[in-house]
This record gives sequence, C-alpha cells and structure tokens, in this order.
Amino acid sequence: MVTAEDKDMERSRVLVIGGTGHIGKHIVAASLCLGHPTAILFKEFAPSNQVKVQLLNGWLNSGACLLKGDLFDTTAC
Repeated sequence: MVTAEDKDMERSRVLVIGGTGHIGKHIVAASLCLGHPTAILFKEFAPSNQVKVQLLNGWLNSGACLLKGDLFDTTAC
C-alpha cells in the first residue's frame, strides 16, 4: 500500500534556471505536471512582454516559486 508519505518522498525539488527560455519552459511545465515542487530562476524582463508575464503567472498559480535573478550578477552575492 502506498501512503501519502511515500508519495511525498517520490517528489524531488526542482530548480529550473532560465525557466522562460525555449527549453526551460517545457521543463517547468513537465515538473509542475508531475507534481514536483518547482522553483524558477528568471532574468528581469520588460513588463510589456505579455507572453512571459502570462507564462509566469500561470506557473505561479500552479504553485511554482518564482525567483528573479541572474547567475552572473556578482553584486547579489
């Protein structure tokens, strides 16, 4: 018998770097679909980019954690 605790242990925490990119958005969608707790690191973008705004809002509504940042920003350390 599979318990709720067993199901929680099967889930991995996932961090997707570049989650709004061509490949990253597919990885995020698959991770969320499989029920993994998913965090998405994304670079700042113009609010006029409605495609990215809608994408991020949809993931936020699906339970994803959104992290705005840049791996190459040495001032953030």
